[in-house]
Amino acid sequence: MHSHDRAERMGKDYGEEATEHCLFVQAKATRHMSRHTTREDRFIQYPFKVSHLNNWKRFWEPVVLSAWDAEADLTYWEIAQTPEREPKDHG
Repeated sequence: MHSHDRAERMGKDYGEEATEHCLFVQAKATRHMSRHTTREDRFIQYPFKVSHLNNWKRFWEPVVLSAWDAEADLTYWEIAQTPEREPKDHG
C-alpha cells in the first residue's frame, strides 16, 4: 500500500470542483499497525474476503483500499483492481 503523510489542508469546498467521475473507498483503521505488517514492513495485511476483492476488480470505477494508522497518523492505500501483491485466501 502507498503512504500519504498528512492530508493537505484544504479550503472550503463549495462543490465547484465536482465532476462526473467517482471512486469507491473501503477504509479501515487501527492503533496497532505493527499487527498488520509483514516482517520486512513492506506490506500491510488487513483481513477481508478474497470474494470482496474479486467483486471490486469487476468495478469500472477505482476502488481504493485504505488503512489508517492512528498512532502514526498515516494512511496507506492501494487500488483494489491493481494490487502490488495478490492476497492469500483466508475465507
